[in-house]
Amino acid sequence: MKNLRLSIFPLGLLMILLFGCDRSRSGPSDETSPSAVDALRESALQSLLEVDEAWDQSTSSADSFASFFTDDALWLWVGGDRVNGMEEIHRVARGGWARQGFSLDWEPTSVGVNHTHDVGYTAGEWRSSYEGTDGVVNERIGSYMAIWVKGEDGGWEVEIEIEFPGQGIFRQSETPSP
Repeated sequence: MKNLRLSIFPLGLLMILLFGCDRSRSGPSDETSPSAVDALRESALQSLLEVDEAWDQSTSSADSFASFFTDDALWLWVGGDRVNGMEEIHRVARGGWARQGFSLDWEPTSVGVNHTHDVGYTAGEWRSSYEGTDGVVNERIGSYMAIWVKGEDGGWEVEIEIEFPGQGIFRQSETPSP
């Protein structure tokens, strides 16, 4: 239980920072109309969903997956490992992708941005699978939350990604039974 509390604490802190702090003072002015503010927010949300989808589509290799993280990113598994920095994320991701038939995909079910549109999150469900040495496909499912920040170039980058494991590993036959 101690590991769970230590892993969830950063998530709570991040949520406070994400929606409670003004990371910059360059947000919409008080004179901006509500409809213009809504349009800016919708645009930020749409761009964040698009980059999350591009990230999901990049899962053909560990390097393309890891390229969406910032240099000092944090990758966490609740109750598991903590991976710090781009170099370490690349190393750990390569281990997963080295498995025979490895695949990973996810679907965001929630998205949000702060009022200055420079920090956001996506959250949803993930699924991964790989072929075991016995020829049986192992499948894992769970939930995720990614905290995104706008990079210097204005593009979204993953600062923190947290994975919440689901019900464990499901073993499926290589070929369906009749």
